[in-house]
Amino acid sequence: KLSSLSNPVEQIIFDMVPRILLIHGADDSTVPFTSTAEAGKIIRNCGVKCCKEYYLPKTGHPDVVMELMLGGNSRDIVMDWLQNENVIRPGMQDGVQNIKSKL
Repeated sequence: KLSSLSNPVEQIIFDMVPRILLIHGADDSTVPFTSTAEAGKIIRNCGVKCCKEYYLPKTGHPDVVMELMLGGNSRDIVMDWLQNENVIRPGMQDGVQNIKSKL
């Protein structure tokens, strides 16, 4: 629980909504990176406190997709975020390490 939450509704939203990571290539010519910025703003305006945006410099739309599937900076960012944001519940750590070793 976060003591900075000012009312019970905010606490319920914080407890129920998963943490969100939005990742986007800054050089995406298919979908402008401003779309991710707008999506993050809308999500936070709905009361979600844990929404992080990450923009990959010199990275286009297909680059992010390929790196997520085949490995690279995008996948590393997502895997690190999963671990550092405590998105991974107790007991899941071994499974994540197993997945990372196979990638």
